[in-house]
Amino acid sequence: MPEKYNMKKTTKSRLKQFHGDEKKFENTIVNEYLPKVLNGEITIQDIEKELKTSIHTIDRIVKSYYIANENKEGIEVYTEAKRKNMGHSIEQRKKTENDLEEVRNYKIVDKTNFMALSDEEQDRQIVMKIRKKLLDEKGKNRNYTMSESTTKENVQRIKEYFRHKNNEEQKIVRFSDEDIRNIIFDYPKIVKKDNKSLDEKIEVLKSCDAIGEEKAYEIVKSFPGIMGYDTERTKAQIDLLESEGLLDYVLNKPTGFMNGVDTMYALIEFAKQRYAPNDLKGVTRSNIFMANRVLKKAHNIDYDTLKKQYPYVEKEGERQFDDENKCKINPYAIGICGTTDIDVQKIQDAMENLNVRVNQRQRVKGEE
Repeated sequence: MPEKYNMKKTTKSRLKQFHGDEKKFENTIVNEYLPKVLNGEITIQDIEKELKTSIHTIDRIVKSYYIANENKEGIEVYTEAKRKNMGHSIEQRKKTENDLEEVRNYKIVDKTNFMALSDEEQDRQIVMKIRKKLLDEKGKNRNYTMSESTTKENVQRIKEYFRHKNNEEQKIVRFSDEDIRNIIFDYPKIVKKDNKSLDEKIEVLKSCDAIGEEKAYEIVKSFPGIMGYDTERTKAQIDLLESEGLLDYVLNKPTGFMNGVDTMYALIEFAKQRYAPNDLKGVTRSNIFMANRVLKKAHNIDYDTLKKQYPYVEKEGERQFDDENKCKINPYAIGICGTTDIDVQKIQDAMENLNVRVNQRQRVKGEE
């Protein structure tokens, strides 16, 4: 790679030498600046600022030069080099590339080692984990992540959000600084949620009499990922478990919220078949809400099959599902739901409407 070009060396007196001498100006661009553009030493924007001319003028001169020499390939090479060098300066782009490389290579520790770090080291791990997650989820060819300064600002906002849940006057600490760092480390995507969204998710938990405010905060600390779920999803889970007298399952094991309401319902119905059809209160919760691998090993059946046998039907007046018409979400949609606040139900509706239109079109073709 040639030595980086330093445009600051150009003086005002040099710029004046081109006035009234267009041919000399064109030759300077072609003979001096064009090779540097092709070698990636300088951007078109740098030339524009240095010679106080426009990108359009630079393009016209370079393309006229290639056309005069009947060099179509040269125009293509120049166009590609210009595209690569658009935007930031070479220096800034190099800095960005180095920053991204640092993020990619940064080692994120596991939770046990995280707990052993100092506060400053934990903060560093949190910032880099957020940036690394964002970079990784965009794919190997993704060359963008949240800047370090923006990440720190978002982390600070989340910290302040939870600190405001404390009551300094009554000396009630619901979220210590350690709690907050653990929440962000366990669920980095929380920095992408605004305060209103976080409030709504906590309110769903608090609004349940059996949970209340303090227990809601304990659930968030134990399972921060719940802040990423759709509020209607969480409400449906709570309603189902309350109606079956099994709410203590998620109160004692908040990670139980990871199972969708349809999976919960199928597991409950399957347990009723094996134990008591009307009352499961005396049944060990681990024998009801089994992990998929345990279910396969113990009963030779999996979640998908179970959900088809026991399709979830919501309360009267709400949307219903059955095993024949159950909406399906493709992996791409699931990925979107996991990184945004998009309503899962809206996506399900859209997918179902699409399926209906496809089926109608296929029938029309068949009749033709």
